[in-house]
Amino acid sequence: MENSYFIKINKKRWRIRSIGLIFFILIIALLIASAVFEYKDYSNKAIVIKTAEDYNIASATKKYVKIDSNDVYDMNTVIKVTRSRFGIKTSESVSEHIIAVNVSNKLLCISISNDEYDKLAKKESGVYSFHGKLENFKENEYSFMKDQLIKEGVSASKAEDAIYGAYLKDATPLEEVTAPIIGVAILVFALCVIYIPVVVKNKKAMKSMKVYANGNLDQLLKEVDEEVKEPNVYKNGPVTITKNYIIVDSQQIVFAMPIKELMWTYKKTIQNKVYGFIPAGKNNFINFVFSDGEAYSVSVTRKAKRIDEILNFIAQLNLGTFVGYTNDMNKMYKKNKSDFIYQWKKYVEELREKQEVN
Repeated sequence: MENSYFIKINKKRWRIRSIGLIFFILIIALLIASAVFEYKDYSNKAIVIKTAEDYNIASATKKYVKIDSNDVYDMNTVIKVTRSRFGIKTSESVSEHIIAVNVSNKLLCISISNDEYDKLAKKESGVYSFHGKLENFKENEYSFMKDQLIKEGVSASKAEDAIYGAYLKDATPLEEVTAPIIGVAILVFALCVIYIPVVVKNKKAMKSMKVYANGNLDQLLKEVDEEVKEPNVYKNGPVTITKNYIIVDSQQIVFAMPIKELMWTYKKTIQNKVYGFIPAGKNNFINFVFSDGEAYSVSVTRKAKRIDEILNFIAQLNLGTFVGYTNDMNKMYKKNKSDFIYQWKKYVEELREKQEVN
């Protein structure tokens, strides 16, 4: 049955999913390669700043640098991080300290973390090593640093040319490649959240189809093939309903289940919000719950009224499917699926008895 209608639509969806997966994997591989290359480059090819000429090269190329010095000067300057809520300051903390080293009789400022500053304070002597990239001072920052020198007793004329126009943002090679590493982590998380649930749901759907077919899946697919060709087939968006089957062809899920096994179907709308409270469009889903207790959610784009049309059509079939959402039904389904299935089967039996009488 490789050429059956269901197998064709299922393969088409898996092809699209596979392309998306390959795309994700390629980006992850590129980010990892970029991180490894940059890490090796930073570790082995750092520009060692010993002179003003070295500084000028590093400043022009923006390459990773290394500075070794026997003397370190505390500039008595800190960088603070202020947190606020609704425009009101809630907290303030020191995130970095500014120190400096002498390079060709001129101070090169270095921004270091609190931890590194504490380590320096405990270190009595020896060579101090710093790594990172040079960043240009903003005009107000540069003026502030010169004012700090003047406060320390340096004359205004000497302070004017005592500091380099760029400072070193101290960071290890590993810290410098955190951006691609974070990118990899985000993409892997996205794969786990998006791709894995899709795989699991589709495998469950295929398993349910085999159970409903009493192990003879080929016979089920053959019946689907015959019924989709009939003139009275109902098609609306991702949903196709034949005489005996409901077929869903979506990117999230593909299945062909006996429609008599559909216990409950309802519409679900999720309001998207920006920053947690600003409305930004809606996502509409149609949910299908079958007699084995499995539930499938299908996104319906463009026309939300499609879902209402599908629900109305299923209701008109009068097969015993619960149509529409209620809190009581949702609580019953989540609390005790077995009882929900029992109540549904009981309802279907009563409905069929009434239909036979009429």
